[in-house]
Amino acid sequence: MAFNSRNARREHEFKITLGLWGLLLLTAQFLLTRLHERPRLFVCVGLAALVVGIHTAFVCGIWLKSAYDERFFFHFRRKGAEIIAGHTYDPAGLPEPLMIREFWGVVRDGSSLFQIGTTMLLSALCVVVLVWGKPAC
Repeated sequence: MAFNSRNARREHEFKITLGLWGLLLLTAQFLLTRLHERPRLFVCVGLAALVVGIHTAFVCGIWLKSAYDERFFFHFRRKGAEIIAGHTYDPAGLPEPLMIREFWGVVRDGSSLFQIGTTMLLSALCVVVLVWGKPAC
């Protein structure tokens, strides 16, 4: 059960991330063709940083939940093996929910780093295109 919820959560994460990337590109294209003057650099960088920050928090939250599901899965797999081996079930040792301080494990997760890095790259690209691109006149 925990392993299936982990996979389903990651699937939704990728769908939301792909939607965000498409939205970033379409927003830049729309603003580039509709604006008659260049937007301010400070506003563009601030919005890009906000998007990257929110997406990073989202990816880190998903990672925390997935890591907890993985610990939960392995705990009950180990307990099941002990029961099969003839031991009685001892509910001690349930994994504790992960706290926000443990989100640094996301640094070891290549998938999460790829998502955050791509969002940063696309946001920076949007800022460059909007600020220094050709205004539609």
